[in-house]
Amino acid sequence: MIPPTYAAKLAALTARADDGRFALTVRPGTGVRYVPHPLQAVFAPVTQNVVLLAWDATYKGSPWGDGLVCDAAQQVPATSALLDHASRVFDLVDLRRSASGMNSVPGPSINMP
Repeated sequence: MIPPTYAAKLAALTARADDGRFALTVRPGTGVRYVPHPLQAVFAPVTQNVVLLAWDATYKGSPWGDGLVCDAAQQVPATSALLDHASRVFDLVDLRRSASGMNSVPGPSINMP
């Protein structure tokens, strides 16, 4: 069961991903203690009961994803933060594509009556 604290975020990311290809993985009992992620310092594990949270998606035709390790007790807030991060990754992809003209939509000509 997905907690309501991030169910809406997960649904929004799934709707945004190509063909709904957004996956969230929770791997308990992992031997991994650290991954290079911007949020890792915030959710650094302090107990032996850790989980690895990861997301992967296809967005604008390219694969994306990352993850972080946290204490099992911090799984819900860490997952919410990770989903926020995934949304920002998608936003950054859109921004980069827009800046390069890949997302440009033809508009009306200035000379139109």
